[in-house]
Amino acid sequence: MYDGQTLDVDPFFSTLDFIGSAIFVVDRVGRDRFRIAYLNAHYRKVSNLDMAAVTRAPIDEVFPPRIAQVLAGNYARALQQSEPYCYDELLAVDGRETWWRTTLSRAPGTARRPDRLVGAAVEVTDLKRKEIRLASEIADRTQSLSDVRTLAALSAHDLRGPLANVVSLTDIVLDGFSDLGDGKRDMIEACGDVARTSLKSLGDLMARVGEDGSDDVPPDRVDLSRLCRDLTAIADPAGRLAITSPEALVETDEVVLQVSLRNLMDNAARYTRGRIDIGLAEDRAQGTLMLTVADDGPGFPKDADPLGRAMQARTDLSARGFGLGAVIRLLASRGGKLDHLRRPGPGATMQVTLPGRILNPAS
Repeated sequence: MYDGQTLDVDPFFSTLDFIGSAIFVVDRVGRDRFRIAYLNAHYRKVSNLDMAAVTRAPIDEVFPPRIAQVLAGNYARALQQSEPYCYDELLAVDGRETWWRTTLSRAPGTARRPDRLVGAAVEVTDLKRKEIRLASEIADRTQSLSDVRTLAALSAHDLRGPLANVVSLTDIVLDGFSDLGDGKRDMIEACGDVARTSLKSLGDLMARVGEDGSDDVPPDRVDLSRLCRDLTAIADPAGRLAITSPEALVETDEVVLQVSLRNLMDNAARYTRGRIDIGLAEDRAQGTLMLTVADDGPGFPKDADPLGRAMQARTDLSARGFGLGAVIRLLASRGGKLDHLRRPGPGATMQVTLPGRILNPAS
């Protein structure tokens, strides 16, 4: 338990109230223990947090275990760095999920509190929602373009046969043909030339259709360990479940990864008996990452097709976020996929495959 020691009276705190941005101060109060020392007036206004409740004790006694663990990890990392530490985090505040872009910087401490951080936070919930919705719209348009490309390829393929027959027939007709000076030979040759030109145009069209039409989107560097901790804090804030996750830095599409893992972890937390395991692997030859989310719940019936059923259901954004069908389409738009892995024993195992690579696996 916290020893109840009071913090120094610091005129710096009152100065922060004149700043029109969300500012907070954090002190280290023990090994791997932190206490929020102050929330400025603007922060209290935008977050609806009760400063007396938040600052009364170290964060592990104030916040749910998972959220406290995430916060402590961020604060510890910031103290280890010489430069300001900036990150986006997903937090559940008063039952509402919000995204915050936070910058933590070392600040002059006091004799009793030498390790002090000043944080500046900007709520970016609307921005994140627009980003996710944009990714969904891109997935829809990618699917539509894929359908058009398929139709164009089939149409071109169906036309090649008749045009090739025209070329062959004109060659047969011209073989030994005697021109009587009425221009019929020229007309037959013109028909053959038109057919040959059309065949070449169809060949060019099929070549273009066969090319990879995906956008060249540069990958993001994603701290997978921090992302998993953030999602774990949302899925299991009270820390009732045993959740394991990898420690790694990866390079992939951050939005698609976050949306996919969020959906699978929500589903796993809903049905598990007490354990969720998140696994990470890569296929260097294919340039893909494979992330698995496994739980020990009842799983799916033997003959069930959860992915096929999800694709038939509504795939729009709902109050809970993406449905499984929308996740499948979102992954497909980035060259990825979602699989249901059938494994012996209880529970369900879902695997996300997405273009990317592991940059720095944990030792």
